[in-house]
Amino acid sequence: MQRRGRLTDEALDAVREAIDIVDIASEHTKVERRGQRFVALCPFHKEKTPSLSLDPERKLYYCFGCGAGGDALGLHMELTGDNFATAIEHMADRYGVPLPRAAPAPGDEARADRSERIQAALDAAYAFFRGKLRTEAVPQDYLRRRKVSSELIARFGVGFAPDGWQTLVSDLGRRLAMPDLEAAGLVARSRKNPDRPYDRFRNRLMFPIRSPSGRLLAFGGRTLGDDPAKYVNTNETDHFRKGTLLYGLDSARRAIREQGRVLLVEGYFDVIGAALAGIDWVVASMGTALTAGQVRLLSRYTDEVVLGYDGDRAGIEAARKAASLMLEAGLVVRRARFPAGQDPDSLRLDEGPEAVRSVVDEARDAVALEIDELPTRGELDPRLRAREAARVRVLIDRVGDRIARRGYFEHAAERLGVKVEVLLRESAAVPERSAGAGAEETRAVRRPPATASIEEQVLRLIIAAPSLDGFDWPESGAFFDPVLRAIYRAVREQAKAGVDPVDSTALVGALGRRSGDGNETGNPVDRIAGLLLQRSSAFSEQELRVSLVELGRRFAKQRLHLLAREINRAQREGDMDALHRRIEEKQELSRVLHRQPGS
Repeated sequence: MQRRGRLTDEALDAVREAIDIVDIASEHTKVERRGQRFVALCPFHKEKTPSLSLDPERKLYYCFGCGAGGDALGLHMELTGDNFATAIEHMADRYGVPLPRAAPAPGDEARADRSERIQAALDAAYAFFRGKLRTEAVPQDYLRRRKVSSELIARFGVGFAPDGWQTLVSDLGRRLAMPDLEAAGLVARSRKNPDRPYDRFRNRLMFPIRSPSGRLLAFGGRTLGDDPAKYVNTNETDHFRKGTLLYGLDSARRAIREQGRVLLVEGYFDVIGAALAGIDWVVASMGTALTAGQVRLLSRYTDEVVLGYDGDRAGIEAARKAASLMLEAGLVVRRARFPAGQDPDSLRLDEGPEAVRSVVDEARDAVALEIDELPTRGELDPRLRAREAARVRVLIDRVGDRIARRGYFEHAAERLGVKVEVLLRESAAVPERSAGAGAEETRAVRRPPATASIEEQVLRLIIAAPSLDGFDWPESGAFFDPVLRAIYRAVREQAKAGVDPVDSTALVGALGRRSGDGNETGNPVDRIAGLLLQRSSAFSEQELRVSLVELGRRFAKQRLHLLAREINRAQREGDMDALHRRIEEKQELSRVLHRQPGS
């Protein structure tokens, strides 16, 4: 097995520099030259007029239609599903770039070796399960009765774990170490007989669970017998956290981008049933309550979610909780109303694929639907009506847009027969999310802004400036958006190193190295691509000075609000040193608020 150290920063920069972004895009869409740039039909959404801009010099792309953007390496990753490490290897081979590596840090080599062994165990199990499905009549008959096509079986890699306690142990144990099979979640041991390992999955249809880039991480199994545990998943390990993944996302990413929305269902067969109904833009939360991590993952690909949970009471309640999480993250949420006792797959079997498509197409705004299901005046005891109103009010409070939130409250007030002011007084609504520092931490979907924020405007002007000398630079905390804050810090690092003006190519490289394989919420390379490629007007020193003052004033106002509380606390505690420091800071911030551009 080959031992590998960490790739050097110089090697990563060399690979990024070698990639031809026009070459990468041309493999997936028709590219045309327009001046110094190239344009193309965006591969991430349906369009008739090219809105994807490619800059071969900076090796960046940006879509003015859907807001997708990034560097050449990121474009390759999005279009192929490669993770960061695989993409670097592929691009290095393609463009003939050697990959010198730094010596591994203590422990890195052992961890990498263990990770490779676990991956080998998972890959071997996948081949084992797929092979057993081809030879066993029981799972084939079951899939035939559920009208699952061979094409879908192959697309999702469905397999079969035979009904035996040591079938997989005996087969894979001959060539793989038992501790590796255990670490991969394929084999377990009982307390009574710890020396006799046994198969974790028995008599089950097997569904491979993959990362968004397609790497095999775990399995889910559906019993074909009378086991009371209908579904069993690989136990959570260092490399598998179910609450951070969505089943089917690896194969649905392109369709989600094209549709501009995603159908979120509960289980494996719901995904397959929806796909058989012609809905390829579908993923599943794998039967558990939706997590904040899964919502963040969804928001990387779309800003609209259609909830396709079961039509029973438990499904409706789960949909309500999921909607609350997604609304708080700034997503548009609709709910598809499946008949009582039905899910996407059972409805397909009972009434055909058209029935599934019809239910999904008729999905309604989740908040409006909850309001319409409120009892009207006289339908319930006033106390019960108040309780139902409180439940919906909490949901409305999650809506970030102030105008939409007001509209929902007016709708609810009309339904309940009360004045809207009554509901507004009771509301614990949060401020509009664009106004706070934590706004972008739960919101990662990329979309073209109607107007650039003051933070984007400042960064765009800084990057365009012929010189950074002579300006008053704000603290990084003045950037509430964490991704833009990271870009600003990288710019300031260049300035401190004596780089003037900003070296945008080096900036993209530095941010790209920090972003890794792009799994974190918000990729700074994506955002800087938009800042660079959207810039249309010439640089204006006066505009930068005015924008810096405006940004500083906004930060000063927020800090003054916090200082007032800190001053009160210092007075209560008798901390005179802290009190004097806070008062001095307050005075300086007050001067900032009254400062004029250029003063």
